[in-house]
Amino acid sequence: MIKMKFLLFALTFISLSSFEAQKLRFKVTGVKDTTVFLTRYYGKGLYYADTAEMKNGVVEFTANEDLKPGVLALLLKDQKYFDFIYNKEEISLEMEYNNFVPSMKVKKSVENKLFMDYINFISNSRTRATELSDELKKLTKDTPEYKVKEDELNGIGKKVEDYQLNLITTNPSTLVSKIVRMSMDVKIPELPKDANGKDDPNARYYYFRAHYWDNIDLKDDRLVNSPIFFNKLEMFFGKTMLVQNPDTILKFAFPFCDQFDKKSEMFKYCVDYITNTSAKSNIMGMDKAYVLMVKKYYCTNDPISGKSYAHWMKEEKLTELCEENKKKEFTLMGTLSFCFLHTIQLIFLLSSNVRKIYPKLGRLCNNTFLPSKHMLC
Repeated sequence: MIKMKFLLFALTFISLSSFEAQKLRFKVTGVKDTTVFLTRYYGKGLYYADTAEMKNGVVEFTANEDLKPGVLALLLKDQKYFDFIYNKEEISLEMEYNNFVPSMKVKKSVENKLFMDYINFISNSRTRATELSDELKKLTKDTPEYKVKEDELNGIGKKVEDYQLNLITTNPSTLVSKIVRMSMDVKIPELPKDANGKDDPNARYYYFRAHYWDNIDLKDDRLVNSPIFFNKLEMFFGKTMLVQNPDTILKFAFPFCDQFDKKSEMFKYCVDYITNTSAKSNIMGMDKAYVLMVKKYYCTNDPISGKSYAHWMKEEKLTELCEENKKKEFTLMGTLSFCFLHTIQLIFLLSSNVRKIYPKLGRLCNNTFLPSKHMLC
């Protein structure tokens, strides 16, 4: 019995001590003693994570177990901040105020060394591309100098792509590699011609839409903690990619959300995003997408657990939401209203002749009877 108790104690101690808190240290020259905030991305939004006092330009946080890997930011005075990567490793960064990224030195952190080198490379490439574009505007197209600068400008995109692919292939286990890969659009190959030997004007669009998510690991919950994932999600379900009507949105939303593990953060984020975006839409009829998303993912129970798929919501809020959603179903465009149904029911209850003439309406009446407490007319 004593051995058993000791074993249970040992297992408990091991489980509790398995997580080692990481130190996140930042040194920013040119900052007076002040309060700074550790913030985290969830989609495009920045949310509070922790607070600490910066003294002599140095501040240190202890990352607890609840701090999820992803893109974080250190928020200083005057609402100035810089992003960095957190992936359960200790971090030590040094930089100058008002010149965060260019002056940043990564003293400790494999992820951030890769991340900052990448950010600086992209920034330098963008600056050079802008310079070349401005120079080309001042030159004549048929001159040798124009051709040289044009070739250099066209080559910048290839250099950026090569850098990205090299980072991904040489650092496959890092979070940075997945974020960089996520930022890259799918390349569209040479597509077959139509029956007349011409390019199908819609083929590129259909290929791009079908392969849109190829560069994104949708099984990795860490990616929702990045503004890049939000941008990708917003673009796919927005007017750039899909016709903005409820049937089209739902045609893609249902299979997209159904592919996720229902307990994952990816499932929660995507379901919430599509549902809330539909609710806020000013397009007529888009409330149908909202109502059917709520019905399928919030008001339907998991057959195994017996609880709602929307496990992140409190029971009382779910009950309120689902009761309200049932009423909204009868107000959707193209849906028979409560008032109409009750009118039909009364006609058939009072007139046996009408039942004989219109038997199909009689069956509709019997199948859609609504208790009096639900009458809205």
